[in-house]
Amino acid sequence: MVEYPNGDQVGYVTTAFECHLMDDPRPDLDELLELGWFDRDAVIELPRHSWIDRVVADCR
Repeated sequence: MVEYPNGDQVGYVTTAFECHLMDDPRPDLDELLELGWFDRDAVIELPRHSWIDRVVADCR
């Protein structure tokens, strides 16, 4: 749970999926700002919030 300075309270849910890249992926680029494919070891090198480490650890 997080409470913002204006008093709004929110809770976040993160879901991680194991996926396999299709032979010829064609993402809908109308709704994406950026797209990348990374294996688990590469995720650790990406800029990220500290809580994502718990998500990655649960996937191992």
